[in-house]
Amino acid sequence: MAVIPIISVLIAIIFHSHEFAGLFAGLTYVIYTPVMMLHGKSVDRKRIKLLNPFSPTELMDGIVENKDELEI
Repeated sequence: MAVIPIISVLIAIIFHSHEFAGLFAGLTYVIYTPVMMLHGKSVDRKRIKLLNPFSPTELMDGIVENKDELEI
């Protein structure tokens, strides 16, 4: 997440003589929303995978000896 402020600073340094350098540098913070959304989806997938390592049928395989009795 620290990459976006670094990009902002680099843009401000590169365009230091331009009239709208601050505007260009400030607009890089618009990137935060899509980055946070992608990060959230990635973390959510990993969390679900960690909390649900087995499907219900895989869990029941160890409990029920006869798989024909399984009603899911």
